[in-house]
Amino acid sequence: MRKINKPEFSLENIFEDKKKYFRGKLNTDTEKDFLEGLLLQEELYFRYGEDKKLYNMKETSSDDCEIDLIEAYKYLYRKDIKQAYRSRLYDIGGDRCPVCDSSYGYGTCELDHILPKSKYHQLSIMPINLVKICKSCNRGKSDSVGDSKVGILSPYFNDYNTQCFTKLNIDIINDKVKIIVKIKSFDEVNISNLDINSYEKIKYNILQHRIIETLTNRAMSVYNSSIEDVICNICKDKISKKELILNLKSFQEERYEANYIDECFFRQKIIETILNSSNKEVLIENILIHINEKIEKNKIIKKQFYNDFNV
Repeated sequence: MRKINKPEFSLENIFEDKKKYFRGKLNTDTEKDFLEGLLLQEELYFRYGEDKKLYNMKETSSDDCEIDLIEAYKYLYRKDIKQAYRSRLYDIGGDRCPVCDSSYGYGTCELDHILPKSKYHQLSIMPINLVKICKSCNRGKSDSVGDSKVGILSPYFNDYNTQCFTKLNIDIINDKVKIIVKIKSFDEVNISNLDINSYEKIKYNILQHRIIETLTNRAMSVYNSSIEDVICNICKDKISKKELILNLKSFQEERYEANYIDECFFRQKIIETILNSSNKEVLIENILIHINEKIEKNKIIKKQFYNDFNV
């Protein structure tokens, strides 16, 4: 989870911008108390967020509220609204997900309620409770929420390096290379000031958003594309074991600063894991068979194409 800047607008700005909307929804006698109540909730949210105690926020339902704030959220954060609240939140996070640290190039992004609106109705329109994350993290999390034991982490208040808490495992399953991203154990995480309670909270956050599944799928996708690159580089009828290793090493030697989890990061980690694996010989042999099968299939397809078009 990468810490990002907090929104530059608040509930007070929204109430000021949209006076007419709220006055049309609220009773004149209760309007002031209702809006002040939400501003108090926002103040509490900031306080608990800074103290890393968002679990102290109380759950509420639509029955506890004078207006339907979920409907208000749909109105206020739609894409075509003049004040562009959604776009302003989207601009904060940059081009990668602050939860899993992956580039949005792998999928679409969505606006997530950190504390879900289904359980925290009073927070439905609060900017500090809304953050742009990737679709995989958002759908993985769904409406789940932490507690005082596992915590509730937010990119506006928390920061940890996903790379430090995850590792790649590569094995052969059913004669195919299988890449699985796993969470490191507490003893495997090389962070000097990390305590077990903080580790458990980060571990829960990774599991809650199903980051492991997301990164595993992306790692497999990068592995498959890397195999295709090896085939393109060789341009021969068959590749030898020596040629395969040289190609993998050439990819490994490419200079790359792994600032976040993208295709280059995965490629480097996959090749590093293969070449340093205690099971290296078996992995290389399996990859070699797979590549040569692909080369043979490509030859057949190419030959068929030439026959069909009399080239």
